[in-house]
Amino acid sequence: MQSLSLPKISEGLPMTKLHTAMSRYADKFVVRMPDDMRGKFVSLAKQRAISMNTAIIQGLTSYLDSLEELRILIEGNRLLRKSLIEKQEALDAGLTEVAELKAQLESALGIAVTD
Repeated sequence: MQSLSLPKISEGLPMTKLHTAMSRYADKFVVRMPDDMRGKFVSLAKQRAISMNTAIIQGLTSYLDSLEELRILIEGNRLLRKSLIEKQEALDAGLTEVAELKAQLESALGIAVTD
């Protein structure tokens, strides 16, 4: 069985040509998108003076980064909520203890203690 060998593209090429040559061998994926979305990527690419492929890759990267950031925010929110519930329970327990001590004091003194 014979293996496929790719040409050595890094030898003697400037960085931009190296990047272009390497991208020719990168994974390719066909995406069907609505016409209006394609137009948005074309406009964005022209505005930023980048290729449409780069605009799409940047968009996908931004989307994935946003998902990770959202996951972190949701986890932070969950931990904060848990902490607030624990603090509320501790506060409620403290208020109950104060009420019990107040009742004991009133009973011992035989008078009503006002807040």
